[in-house]
Amino acid sequence: MNRKLFFTLLNYAYALMIAAGGGYWLYTGDTFGIVMGLAAGACVVGILKQWRWGYFITGAWCFGLLKLGLDKFSEVYSGPSVKHLFMGAALLGIVLAVVLHEALAKPKAKAASEPDQDIPN
Repeated sequence: MNRKLFFTLLNYAYALMIAAGGGYWLYTGDTFGIVMGLAAGACVVGILKQWRWGYFITGAWCFGLLKLGLDKFSEVYSGPSVKHLFMGAALLGIVLAVVLHEALAKPKAKAASEPDQDIPN
């Protein structure tokens, strides 16, 4: 399996993981859950289109889930086993956001008027 195919398949699996998490949040039905679910939907669109901001926002979304699990006053998760599962998935999501951003994100288009910084004068 070549490198591009591996990262493309990993990208689809990552988008599916984020979509499943967003679906869970939408299923909760409360206001916070609906907001988190809609944010996950935006993350999935950014991941599937391989936009740079999509990976960044998804990493930030996963960091928010991780912080939510670490907060001792948060009662969002129903029990310790669910809390640890979500925290582990959130940590994996942060790592995958960084790896996939570096491997697949489309580079920012360079303006035609900008001089090339790599060539010395």
